[in-house]
Amino acid sequence: MSEPRHRLFLFWLLGLLALPAVLSVVDVVPNDVRIESRRESIGFDSSRLLDTDYYAAVDTEVAERFPGRGAGQWLQVQLDYELFGEVVVDSVIRGPGDWLHRTESVEPPCSNLARIASEVEGREPIDAVMFAVFAPKAEVVPRSVYDDAGAACVHAERDAWRERTRVAPDYVDVNDAIEAADAAGTETFLEQDGHWTQAGRLIAAEQLIESLAPGLWASAEVSEIPEVVRDMDVLRSMGLRRSGLLRDREVSLTGEVDVEVVASVEAQSAYFPLAQISRSTAATAIEGTTWLLGDSQSGYLLYELEPFFEELVFVNWIQVVLDGSVLESLPSPDRAIFTAVEHNAAGLFASGITDAVIARLDSDD
Repeated sequence: MSEPRHRLFLFWLLGLLALPAVLSVVDVVPNDVRIESRRESIGFDSSRLLDTDYYAAVDTEVAERFPGRGAGQWLQVQLDYELFGEVVVDSVIRGPGDWLHRTESVEPPCSNLARIASEVEGREPIDAVMFAVFAPKAEVVPRSVYDDAGAACVHAERDAWRERTRVAPDYVDVNDAIEAADAAGTETFLEQDGHWTQAGRLIAAEQLIESLAPGLWASAEVSEIPEVVRDMDVLRSMGLRRSGLLRDREVSLTGEVDVEVVASVEAQSAYFPLAQISRSTAATAIEGTTWLLGDSQSGYLLYELEPFFEELVFVNWIQVVLDGSVLESLPSPDRAIFTAVEHNAAGLFASGITDAVIARLDSDD
C-alpha cells in the first residue's frame, strides 16, 4: 500500500473508532435507542462482598455506563439496518414484506381486545358521544405479522369484537373501509411509520364525518397543496432521521379554516400540542363545538377534519391524563368523539377521561 493510501486508511480507521465517542459528546443519540436503564449507580457496598449477585450487578453497570456505549449502539443500529436490513432495536419489529412495526402494536393484544369490546358494549348509548378504535398497521399490512409474532389468538378475537361493536349505536367502524381499500391495492399505511398514508386518512375522515352528517363528505373538494414531509416515526425510534410525505392534498369546503393553539405542553410527540382549537367558516360545517379526543393517529387527521366543523377541539388524551386541568379551560363540548389506536384503547377507557368528558357533556345540557 502506498504511503498516501496508508495514511488515508489510518485516518479512516481512527475516525471510525472515534465516532461513537464524538456522538456521545455532542449528544446526538436518540432517546429511543439509549440505554434503557436509568437506575442510580450501585456504588461500593462492603456488606455485599460475598454476594455473587452484587458482582453481577456491578459488571452490568460497568458495561452499561461505559463511555460512548450509547453512541456505539446507535451506530450499530444504522449499519445493521442500512447495510444488512436487520432491526436490532427491541421497540421495532420488521414484518413480512420488510414493513416496520412498533413492537407495542404487535404484541399479543387479545385481553386488550376483550376489554375494548366490553367497554363499548357496556355503556349506555349517548347521542352526543361516539367511539372509534383504529386497527393497527400490523392488522392491515399484512395480517401475517401476528402469526410471526406468535399471536395466533388475534385474528379470531379481533373479528369477534368487531362484529359485536359494529352494532353499537355510538361506535364508528372505520376499519372495514381501510382494509377494503388496502386489499384493493391502495396503500393505506406508511411502510416505515405506524400511521396512515393520506389515502388512509381520507378514508378514516370520511367514515367519521358521514357518521355525524351523512352526505356532507360528498360536498368536499380535494385540491393539490405543496408537499408536507416529516420523519417516519418507526425509523425515528431506531435513530434514523428519514422523511416521508405527510400530505399532498387538502380537503376543503366553502370557506377558510383558522387554527389557533389554545394550550400547549411538552408532549410525547412534538407534532401535537396538548389541545388545539380550529374553526371553519364553511356554511355547511357541523354546528357547535366538537371535541375530538385522540392519540397521534387522530392528530394527523386534523388536516382532513377541520373544514367540516364550526369548532373542532382536538385533545391529546394521552397527555391530558398527565395534566387533566387543561380540560377546564376548553370550550364546552356539544359532542365528543373518542378515538384511539387499538393498543392504546384500553388505556383510554381506564384513564377516566371518557367519564370526565361525558360528565361535562351532561352538566352543560
